[in-house]
Amino acid sequence: GTGLENHSKYQESIYFRSADASTLYINLYLPSVLEWPEKGFTITQTGDYLTGQAVSITVDGSGPLDIKLRVPYWIEGSFSLKINGTEQDLNPEPGSYITLSRAWISGDRIDVSMPFSFRLEPTPDNPEIQSLMYGPLVMVARDRRHHYLELNLDPMDPSIGRTGEPLTFTTGDLTLVPNYTASDCRYHAYFMVPQS
Repeated sequence: GTGLENHSKYQESIYFRSADASTLYINLYLPSVLEWPEKGFTITQTGDYLTGQAVSITVDGSGPLDIKLRVPYWIEGSFSLKINGTEQDLNPEPGSYITLSRAWISGDRIDVSMPFSFRLEPTPDNPEIQSLMYGPLVMVARDRRHHYLELNLDPMDPSIGRTGEPLTFTTGDLTLVPNYTASDCRYHAYFMVPQS
């Protein structure tokens, strides 16, 4: 199969609840509204996670509820959370959940910030062939050449510079954009990364 049908299923995975209805899991950071009439809660997510790297979650409804927020595995040291403007002293573990246990008051607001960073991910069969990631995004190089491009840099290298366009970067003579925006051009999603 093509897997194209998967995109319509993402909405099914934004929120989960525990069997005893004491806990709400927030798995995906997408503008959305969850209505949970049995518990008397409505949860609203706003913000542009990809370009702003932050979301706001508003809790409408009152009473005790554990809210578990997913900490993506690719977070590298920066995941911050505020409740009603107050920074929370948490120890986020990449690939896990942060639990907020409290009696919520209608109108409470959770602000989550998770700045993206660059990293390289090798293919399973050849460590010299790698993809460049920016947070959850596969970055591609707009380029018409027909051979692997060599990418010889540390992912945190300051030579990766921002442009004036959202989620668009340059390094050397390459322009890097998220894969999902590159349907109108030829691009490279895999790079040769020499091993030292």
